Amino acid sequence: MSYTYKDLLSSEGIDFFAPIPLRETKIIYNRKLTQMGIDENGSALIILIPYYVSGEEKNLSIYAVPRDYHLYFSYLGERLTATLSLDYPEYVFRSAADNAPINEVDAAVKAGLGMMGDNGLFISPILGSYLFIGGIYTDMPCSKFGIFDKVTDKTECIHCGACRRACPGDMDSKTTGCLSAITQKKGVLTKDEENLIIKTGSVWGCDICQSVCPYNKNIAETKIGFFREERIPYLSRNIIEEMSDSDFAARAYSWRKRETVIRNIEIIDRKGEQNA
Repeated sequence: MSYTYKDLLSSEGIDFFAPIPLRETKIIYNRKLTQMGIDENGSALIILIPYYVSGEEKNLSIYAVPRDYHLYFSYLGERLTATLSLDYPEYVFRSAADNAPINEVDAAVKAGLGMMGDNGLFISPILGSYLFIGGIYTDMPCSKFGIFDKVTDKTECIHCGACRRACPGDMDSKTTGCLSAITQKKGVLTKDEENLIIKTGSVWGCDICQSVCPYNKNIAETKIGFFREERIPYLSRNIIEEMSDSDFAARAYSWRKRETVIRNIEIIDRKGEQNA
């Protein structure tokens, strides 16, 4: 028996994926599809990549504790496209995550893998929301990926309101909005923005809306080794400054440069010194 893409995903600890015709998705970058050698008559294999690991004291979002998931998906995408090309040599296969030509969350919902949460995050009824979405794009007809049972027909969460009540900022506010966005903002922050960072102690990102979500209760930890290794759950100025350029580049927060993370650390440290 040949080694199929399903075997590869299973060996990685990835259990949830589904194909969808591109014409059923929200295509946001037609030019990128064209560059891939694919058009709307093709299809996409949508892949859910869980990263949740519990039990750590941390001052940054769980997704940013291991190395940047783009590194993982680049490696996974190369293997998937190679495997698919061997099985279906007459078709083109390309991989993308985060910089995809389609709206990935919308595609994952339409593929029956989960639902949209009130916090704007994709939620799997089994994995919760601590996951990344990746995709393989191809000119191969969707049917050739095989028959898949939908995980769910539900497209929206239960609207319990827990995420909105717990949000330290205001999801709908332009002045004290999402804390995750504030920690990633370059330059000088407003006093309100600084106070949100001090209140939560987060130097990068925010998981508060996820931590109170009922869909994240008792979810399993990821089986993917990449997200369980080389973890840095607590950042200090010394840790950031002593990282080599290559080590820092392998972290999710590197795209905002060291200065942005150090600024957030200093905001919290200054408050601690004032209270000492």
